[in-house]
Amino acid sequence: MPFTPALRGDAINNFDFVKRIHNSFARRMDMLHSDLQLKDEATSRKSRSGKPSHDDGEANAAFHFIAFVPAQGKVWKFDGLERQPQALGSSTVGNDWLDLVRDNILTRMYEYEEDQIEFSILSLARDPLLDLVDKLAINVKSLDILQRHMTLSGGCSGQTAFLDPGLENTIWGADKSLGLNQDQIDQAQVPAEESSRYQNCSVEDALQYQTHLAHGQQELRAAIREEQQSHRADDEYATGRRYDYGPAVRTWVQFLARKRILEELK
Repeated sequence: MPFTPALRGDAINNFDFVKRIHNSFARRMDMLHSDLQLKDEATSRKSRSGKPSHDDGEANAAFHFIAFVPAQGKVWKFDGLERQPQALGSSTVGNDWLDLVRDNILTRMYEYEEDQIEFSILSLARDPLLDLVDKLAINVKSLDILQRHMTLSGGCSGQTAFLDPGLENTIWGADKSLGLNQDQIDQAQVPAEESSRYQNCSVEDALQYQTHLAHGQQELRAAIREEQQSHRADDEYATGRRYDYGPAVRTWVQFLARKRILEELK
């Protein structure tokens, strides 16, 4: 029997894996503060009689999530204040499903004044670094195909010495610093048309193809290093965000209390 939306939400809320990942970016003080806030809200609700006021609804509406997800051929809107998901329309291959949600997002944005930024937009997408490394693997494999072709044709042996000095750092195989291993190169799929062209061209054309690929690889390597730097910055931020300063603060406050300095601050 399929879960109702409410039961699905309850199941996710009690999913230990999700809770562990969610809380991995929170300090102990953050969780204690959140628990205290929930306790205060529960106490406040018990003390009120009758239905919640309009102001209560506005306060709750200001802090909730709305997600738009393409799934099972449709685009769904998941609103934390609605009972169940809402289907916005069909999502077909080749069409940009964001066209279906753009009006919803713009309508909500226009509800605020020009100088009131009361919302934020986040996108969950595939890590671009993965695609960049895949493209690099195809690039390296293409260079290898050309090199083998020229060697068999008697045009040259060994790696090509490019006329452009800026291409001397072209990689011809796995490179750990770029996250590229030999398995990825072996599994890379060079388009059949390009592979055929590389294997049946003249030596002069092969040299031109290699130079073109080397220039493209230069751009790929730069993009990969930029993404790697972005990853390191994110990791450093996450590490700092997880660090719990609570024990140090408590120790310092206790020290000030023993010195009776806190009494002077009253």
